[in-house]
Amino acid sequence: MIKLTIIIPVYNEIKTIEKLIKKILKINIYKQLIIVDDGSSDGTQLVLKKYKKFINKLIIHKKNLGKGAAIKSGQKYVEGKYVGIQDADLEYDPRDLKKIVNEKKDNLLSLNINLEITDGFIKSDLNDV
Repeated sequence: MIKLTIIIPVYNEIKTIEKLIKKILKINIYKQLIIVDDGSSDGTQLVLKKYKKFINKLIIHKKNLGKGAAIKSGQKYVEGKYVGIQDADLEYDPRDLKKIVNEKKDNLLSLNINLEITDGFIKSDLNDV
């Protein structure tokens, strides 16, 4: 099962996209990589095609539709239990995605909900397990 889906919206990021892909490939987690090129005109698509065998889904917008539209295009193909959005400009370190998944996994609460109907009213108890 895919643990983490990473959606990368890309627009004219030829200077950083290759470095980003290499960093993501080094993340030791079962992942799905979805990249949405949002109408780049700077040669970004050439770099993406070079790494196509490592990209699970490559979506190319013919014109720039914006980051939100790029994310929506990628969402249709998500298979992972967790989803991370990684900007292509390397503002955030993609290795942090694994840390976030591990933190989320370690801090999941198991909850036990008890419902009791008395005189037409519902009484509930929410307990951490």
